[in-house]
Amino acid sequence: FFFQAEDGIRDFCLSRGLGDVYKRQGEIQPDFEAVELFSQEVKLTSSLRDNHLRILEDSPLGNGSKYKSLNDVLTTNEFWKLFAIAVTSTVYSSSIVLFYKDFGQENHHGDHFLTYLGCCSYLANGFWKGYWAWSIEKMGFSRFGSMVHCTNLILGILMPFSFVNESHALYSVWILLTFVTMGATSAWIVQGAVKFFGQKYGSIVAVVMNFGTILSYLIVALSSFLLLEVVGYDNLLRLYAFGLLISLGLSFTL
Repeated sequence: FFFQAEDGIRDFCLSRGLGDVYKRQGEIQPDFEAVELFSQEVKLTSSLRDNHLRILEDSPLGNGSKYKSLNDVLTTNEFWKLFAIAVTSTVYSSSIVLFYKDFGQENHHGDHFLTYLGCCSYLANGFWKGYWAWSIEKMGFSRFGSMVHCTNLILGILMPFSFVNESHALYSVWILLTFVTMGATSAWIVQGAVKFFGQKYGSIVAVVMNFGTILSYLIVALSSFLLLEVVGYDNLLRLYAFGLLISLGLSFTL
């Protein structure tokens, strides 16, 4: 088939003569100013990125390059303060985990009540763990640590009073809060490991802090074996609560 334009209709056809070619080339000129601005923007972005990486490398919040080896980490004051806090702050909570049932039975609480209380306390501990990381980010490391240690200290002070121990409701609240703040303390210690030693060594330090928790359980088990029959649960728990005062003081030095 052949198509022919109707009369009065003209197809738009550019001339292929060299004059038109040169004319169109003259109309399209590269924007050298825009190219120069883009080049400067690329150089500025690259410079900012290099400075940011250099700041991260010099900061313990980055990849931990401030410390050349794990031995350098183990010789810092921050590590040993954090480890001491991991021990002293969890001695009290460890004693509650181990003795809440025996201590409750001594204060006339039934076995079924204490079993249900223990289950609810462990569930509360696990449920709130996801909330602590967000709280530390919003409140700040130091402020959150002070709040948790002060709460632990208040719980430790209230513990020996009979109006708390002999009431089902108050005893339940006391045990629940102790289990919840135990999880908050653990989250704060892990955050401290990352804060002071960066991503490179922070995870290793956090694992080492777990040995501090294990050590606190050993302290509670040994001291209860030697002193429980002599001083009783009340005085023994007061002794463990004294460790909370030490951990509170250490937290202010970090």
